[in-house]
Amino acid sequence: MQRLGKAWSLVLDQSGNEITPLVHGGILFVHSGASLTAVDAASGTPLWKYQRKSRALPARHGSSTQAGGRA
Repeated sequence: MQRLGKAWSLVLDQSGNEITPLVHGGILFVHSGASLTAVDAASGTPLWKYQRKSRALPARHGSSTQAGGRA
């Protein structure tokens, strides 16, 4: 135990969530914020990163009970 030390670290996108990474076949998959990153679990080398594009939601006018813009 005395010889244990940090092997590598990875800076993640800012996120308000606590995340649990998934490991499969030596690849670490970690989701943070709007991105998903695949990392070589042994070396810490990032393999790829998917960044979700931000979608602006249309403004809502009225409530869902209105039909044709009339109450």
